[in-house]
Amino acid sequence: MSQLITTTKSYKRREVRQEKILLIALADLLGKNKIESDKLTAKLENQISQNHHDTRELKQENLILNSFLTFEKQEKYSAKKKYYSVIMLSVIAITVVSGSYSFLFFNMVEEQYMVSSETLSSGYVIQNLRGDTINTWISWRLIPEEVLYVNIINADRYSDEKIRSIKKAIQSEEIIEIDDSLLHKGPKGMTSEYFLGWEGALKAASASPTEFYIPVNFEFIQSTKGEGDITIRLENYVNSDGFTGWTNSIADESNNQILKSQITLFDVDSLTPNQLEIITRHEFGHALGLAHSTAPEDLMFPTIESDFPYISECNVQAIISLYDKGERSEVVCEK
Repeated sequence: MSQLITTTKSYKRREVRQEKILLIALADLLGKNKIESDKLTAKLENQISQNHHDTRELKQENLILNSFLTFEKQEKYSAKKKYYSVIMLSVIAITVVSGSYSFLFFNMVEEQYMVSSETLSSGYVIQNLRGDTINTWISWRLIPEEVLYVNIINADRYSDEKIRSIKKAIQSEEIIEIDDSLLHKGPKGMTSEYFLGWEGALKAASASPTEFYIPVNFEFIQSTKGEGDITIRLENYVNSDGFTGWTNSIADESNNQILKSQITLFDVDSLTPNQLEIITRHEFGHALGLAHSTAPEDLMFPTIESDFPYISECNVQAIISLYDKGERSEVVCEK
């Protein structure tokens, strides 16, 4: 019995020791867990604090960015306003300058091509093969690309400058624009085209379809025997009727066809190269089949009084009508 009691007490003491050991181990474990928990709590608190800090910085950055964008928009708007203002001012300046330039340019052109000379008088006659004077419309009847030969008779008696001026009136293709108000054809600011030579005018006319081929090709020859389709005879004597130039066309009356045209220029020694160019330009119009014009300011008027004696648009239209079997040689200027 006593042994059983002793054994029981010994067993209880072991249990107490084991419980104590367990309690110590549990206390130690709880202590370690508390330390880890405290560390984790501190780490979480730091992370939360950092997140709050980052959030505040992000808000501040957004505020700064929005302020910058607002400022940039204002700057762009201001720059755009300045840009369009500069564009508008440039347009106005260009308009004013180009207007002034155009005005100056046309004034320079008009001064360059304005002619002030004595009145030049012209006459022409059409004869049939019998030598009788006839009154009808006439034109050349050529095959396409056919050449008309122009013979300047007595060219060797005069300066190269005078001969060049005669050729220029025929060969030039230069075009100029002249203000209509200067020729009483319209208001100031409106312009019309003029040709300095017949080749340019005839090429412009040939752009329109016509019944008969409009001559555009001319070759110059020099001979004293009168060869050529169109002859230009240079004489020193003064015409008894006061004509500076005279054109005599020989025609096939039944077909209204020009067979030959003879131009005579009088008192050539007294004429300047510029005057020779003007009278040749006029007489060559007759050699092509044109009669006189009804407009005093026109090149083909019987007395050349215009300050701008060049081939006008109405001369070109008259050629188109004539070679389209218009049965009319007179030049009528509607403008």
